[in-house]
Amino acid sequence: MRTEDLRYLQLLDRLRYGQCNYDDYELLQTRAVGQPSIESLHDSPWNKAPILVFRNEIRTQINNKAAIHNATQIGHPLMIRNEKKSNQKTILSIKRTALPLVPAYCITTHKSQGQTLSKVVIDLKLPNETDDIAAVYVPLSRVKRLVDLAIIRPFDNKVLLMKPSKSQVTEMERLDQLFLNTRSRFPEWFQ
Repeated sequence: MRTEDLRYLQLLDRLRYGQCNYDDYELLQTRAVGQPSIESLHDSPWNKAPILVFRNEIRTQINNKAAIHNATQIGHPLMIRNEKKSNQKTILSIKRTALPLVPAYCITTHKSQGQTLSKVVIDLKLPNETDDIAAVYVPLSRVKRLVDLAIIRPFDNKVLLMKPSKSQVTEMERLDQLFLNTRSRFPEWFQ
């Protein structure tokens, strides 16, 4: 199990089924930026934590701005090209050597699935059309402890009450049964 914080683990278990209560909401609100626990994202360790977002466009914008900011901070020259569309059939031959690095100041929630992150910054104010519990559960469950989580801004309690689909419930029940079968078959692994 990834989560080490018992109260946080219980919150995540309730979240999976859309059964969070107001205490869960208040607990998560303590992790919002501006609260005494997280005064600013400019301070360490939050200024080094990846930001999880739902959309690729937002991820790209944040990564570009962070790369430009960091390059100017260290005095590195920037090369930014804005390609304009043209109907000309000019053929160019360009040769260069570069490393295909993509800074990961920000990653999508989808990309973060399966990862355990030491610190993470998330936004729980979901796009209007989002009604999938995974959009909330995945970013919240990337860290082992609640103290390793920062929430960019206050959010609506409704995001903690989204119910899983029937197929998600069926899959969770299947996985729970698989866990019970494994534990009874190999009890020495669970001591």
